[in-house]
Amino acid sequence: MFISIGSCCTVKYNIDKYTGPKATLFFDWLLTDMASVNAVLGSRNINTILCCTNIVPSHPCPHSFNVSSQESQAKTARVRFQSLSYCESIHDLPASYNASRLEHFIETYQRRYQRFIDHVLHCQSIIYFIRKGMIAPEEKDTFIKTIQSIDPGCN
Repeated sequence: MFISIGSCCTVKYNIDKYTGPKATLFFDWLLTDMASVNAVLGSRNINTILCCTNIVPSHPCPHSFNVSSQESQAKTARVRFQSLSYCESIHDLPASYNASRLEHFIETYQRRYQRFIDHVLHCQSIIYFIRKGMIAPEEKDTFIKTIQSIDPGCN
């Protein structure tokens, strides 16, 4: 099993391209740093991260990845999870969204988070966590410890 842990959408795109489409997991279509991945997976209550007051409009910042098409930027909102060091969505909300659409976004990410956890808990084969870019040794160690705290038998 291959699971994307960011840092951008191309990881999920290529996993699907080479292994076939699978259900979307939490980090598949987000722009993230590894600290945010570890914070999400280490959270005791995902609803403290996935709440309306924590998801705010974002402007390109030094961490941001370039989106390949300016047209796609115009059709969708760029939002960030302000309690995380760097976690942005650039695909999920329309450019003009309301409270109802934001609530739907939150529900979608709650399902994706639970699906991620379920894969870790119930996978009977080896899981390959894939991330584009470098991971600092301490971030890698934190990630491994976090996954093992979810399921000590995770391979």
